[in-house]
Amino acid sequence: MSFIKNTNENTFQIYDEIHEKTFQIYDEIHEKYFMYNTSIEPKNKLKIYKTSTYIIQKLRQKEYSFLSYYEDNGKTKTIEHMINILNIDEQLDIINTCYSILNSYGDFNNVLLKYHDFLYELHDRLVFYYRVMNEKMLFKNNNIYIINVNKHNYCVHYILKHFKTDTLPTMIFFDTHADLNPPYKLHNFSDINNEDCNNIGAVNIPILLNYKKNNGVHWILPDNQPYSYVKRFMGITEEHLKIVPIDEKIEYIKKFEYNGNIINQECFDHKRYKRYNNQHNLITSIQPVLYTLTDIEYFCFFENITDNYILNIDLDYFISHGNIIRDGIFDKIEPSKLYQYDIISTNLCNINLEMSHMEDVNREKLNKELFSIRNKIDRFLLFIGKIKNLGKIPKMIIFCDSTRVNFSLFDDCVGIGDGDGVSDNCMLNTFLPKRYAFWLRNTLFNHIRNILGEEIEIL
Repeated sequence: MSFIKNTNENTFQIYDEIHEKTFQIYDEIHEKYFMYNTSIEPKNKLKIYKTSTYIIQKLRQKEYSFLSYYEDNGKTKTIEHMINILNIDEQLDIINTCYSILNSYGDFNNVLLKYHDFLYELHDRLVFYYRVMNEKMLFKNNNIYIINVNKHNYCVHYILKHFKTDTLPTMIFFDTHADLNPPYKLHNFSDINNEDCNNIGAVNIPILLNYKKNNGVHWILPDNQPYSYVKRFMGITEEHLKIVPIDEKIEYIKKFEYNGNIINQECFDHKRYKRYNNQHNLITSIQPVLYTLTDIEYFCFFENITDNYILNIDLDYFISHGNIIRDGIFDKIEPSKLYQYDIISTNLCNINLEMSHMEDVNREKLNKELFSIRNKIDRFLLFIGKIKNLGKIPKMIIFCDSTRVNFSLFDDCVGIGDGDGVSDNCMLNTFLPKRYAFWLRNTLFNHIRNILGEEIEIL
């Protein structure tokens, strides 16, 4: 059965201002259940609160039962211990029970207004199990690895673990940010012990450094990012491990200009080629990387995607905090310095869920924001469906939260890396609003599974 109603490149549906629910694929039923259990038992508000509180207390108790072992043996041995003894299926069922109870209150918009603190907790509790899930959960029909991380650089060692040849398949990378930061340290990137050593943006370069050949990287960014869309061949410098164009050739897919200046994402700018290639040698042991930068609408490289590609999703692609709004950006910033700024996603609202007397205002803002996210998910699903219709199935799907974890045994808001030799890893930004982390990851998971016709297997 095909779940794709329209897969033409130029037929992504336009949604009108009155927010009619005209999604082509997106179905809100996939928000209501956690991964694979679809039962939702109606409950009254008091019972929802008391039962959810009890369940989350038990989830915390289970997590912190590993505290003494963690203090005595460290992170890696604790993870190994968890993989050996935990019944992960049972723990996920408990999380599912809590999520189903919360959803019995109504649609997600209202659940979020009333029970956002429970959703924060479910996210933190689920993050604790990510490393076990990464070893034990897959889509069994096509043997697809499912990788969950809270900080994006944590995905590196999973890619190196599962793709052991000298050739990397195509990477399709949905993200608000390039994640092309150089690694602080040259170490064995496949070792989970080193996952905290590097910047959260040191993702693609550590991966590419470990493969002699590659099949290209396609960075797909949100529509509101003000950059030209380009196709370039890139290399990595021996000194400082910077990714730079290997020559002055550049193919513009769409030019974005302001006052006569072509606005490029800094990594792809031709000036960078001259600045680095005149001073630094490129690493010759790895093949140049065909890198493309577009949004979904302008992507035209479907035939170049390999089968068994890597689908790498940062959830902040769908809505991202930033430090500047795109509208009017060029009145304040020189185009040459645009790369220093983080753009706020379209329709991101200033919402304070703690202010109960502002419930009606918050509801209106949430409705607008959630429609925008669902709209983006729908277009994303059309894109994945088109790749599937070409006979190409991902071998690995990565979900990265890019949000804060407040109370978890292994993870917290750290993530910048100890580049100065000091473990001071404070994440400078919650790139994804935490209110959406659990729901968004779960919603994407369910929709992708539906499109690919997959079943979950717990090993």
